[in-house]
Amino acid sequence: MLEIANHKSSLAKLMAEENILVEQKAVPTAYFDTAKRVLTLPLLKEDLSVDVTDLLISHEIGHALYTPHDKWVDYLSKIRTSIINMVEDARIEKLIKRKYTGLRPLYYRAYKELNQKDFFGLSKMDLCSLNLADKINIYFKVGLHTEIKFNEE
Repeated sequence: MLEIANHKSSLAKLMAEENILVEQKAVPTAYFDTAKRVLTLPLLKEDLSVDVTDLLISHEIGHALYTPHDKWVDYLSKIRTSIINMVEDARIEKLIKRKYTGLRPLYYRAYKELNQKDFFGLSKMDLCSLNLADKINIYFKVGLHTEIKFNEE
């Protein structure tokens, strides 16, 4: 497992096009610190597929490449954090898939797998009753794998 972690660390640095620090910790999800340039990954589990691991890494690399720290801090002070996070995640995923076009099928497979494992807890939700922001978030993550519907309103 350590060898895989080292390979993933090298992959992350290459994709980020800089010598970011990549660390693994007992954290619930991956994240990228835009100020300190640190990518933190959760401890890789045996049941986590390569696709899901690569999705987590490439998503955070999207933040490394496309989320400017100074503007990010400014946005967070003016707009609800959860809304900014959703919009930023959709934006950087679109950009990272444009930069590395081989990620497109990987994202499709990884989000399909996460949806099948009920990672987002959608089986316990009434998707029709979700607010617009939550519907948009789910649509951009697993929209092709679930029945998210939007009405005229």
